Amino acid sequence: MYSLVLFGSLGIFVFGFFALRIDGDEKALNKWVKWFFFGFFTGLGALVGLMIGLAVGSIIGFAIEKVEDRRESITLVAMRGAEGHSGTFILGSGSIRNGHFYRFYVRNDDGSLTPGGLEADRLVRVIEDASLKDRGYWTTIVRVRNPNSVLFDWSVGDVEIVAQEFRVPAGTVRQSFQLD
Repeated sequence: MYSLVLFGSLGIFVFGFFALRIDGDEKALNKWVKWFFFGFFTGLGALVGLMIGLAVGSIIGFAIEKVEDRRESITLVAMRGAEGHSGTFILGSGSIRNGHFYRFYVRNDDGSLTPGGLEADRLVRVIEDASLKDRGYWTTIVRVRNPNSVLFDWSVGDVEIVAQEFRVPAGTVRQSFQLD
């Protein structure tokens, strides 16, 4: 982030200094032209500086070590079956309109439930945990630039999702379903 501020400010300074060096007499028209050039070149300097800062920050961000980070876990709740039994947390490996999805319910802070879904792909990990009882968790695991790095504040980069982890009680995953 600092790279954007540094190079943006440097661009404004250099291009603004160049614009002030444009000579002209002090006639009213020339005075307005001089201020126009000053505004134009400082704006251009900011743009060029930000682009250079983004490039430098991206290179630094690419070079910094990446670490995995677990985002906040979301509480899942069991779904009731047709027989009135509860206990199924994730409807697994089924299809809806030719796409494979995991379907589940999320408990909100106010106690209400919201249906959720996630496309079944290589990023999804379902872990059946025998120590869990009557609740499950959905956690997104991401790869980010190491915030402990000395160059972290000078870098620019994005967050890469590495996994969507579902931790549910053992025996509560339904293996197949078909919905139209």
